[in-house]
Amino acid sequence: MEDTLKQRIAKFVVNAWGADCLYDRKERAVRVLEEAAELAQAEHVAQETAHRIVGRVYFRPCGNVFEEAGDVFFTLLAWAWAADSDLEFLTEKRMERAEGLSLDYLRKKHEEKRAAGTSMTGAVEVPEPNAKWRTQHVLVEPEGQEGVAGCTVCGGFEGSLPLHCPGTAMTVEDEQQVYARALDFARGIWWRPRV
Repeated sequence: MEDTLKQRIAKFVVNAWGADCLYDRKERAVRVLEEAAELAQAEHVAQETAHRIVGRVYFRPCGNVFEEAGDVFFTLLAWAWAADSDLEFLTEKRMERAEGLSLDYLRKKHEEKRAAGTSMTGAVEVPEPNAKWRTQHVLVEPEGQEGVAGCTVCGGFEGSLPLHCPGTAMTVEDEQQVYARALDFARGIWWRPRV
């Protein structure tokens, strides 16, 4: 009997990166996040919009993992409808491309993700959320500039808004570095994102 597409993908992941990589749910979730970001980028969603979405999600209470997984699939199916695409066909084509890649290439790509801190294996963990440091931006829209917002507390504006509000005014240098994605404030600390 022929394997299902889900079984083929599972075998592929184990063969390429090992069973730990397949069964590490955080690693799998990070890969889903990466692919969702790449889909948004391909649909010309601005990086600033993606940054705001991630900030909003992480500012709210954590949801149920299985409900969220259902939401991911539900949303992808709705995207497929809007794009007039067949997800099973697209996934099959992706599987065929993946099967044509060498294991050396696949493992090198995964090592690059580890080095960049975008793989849960070997990545630097950011501390779990703690309400003590969670400061929400106080956003206002300047008159005549609907759809853009700035924080009255830290002074960040659109692309220079850190993930969380530091609770005090940023220096001009901090604001410039946040805008350049060389500096961010999250979970109560200033940190330098890995690029």
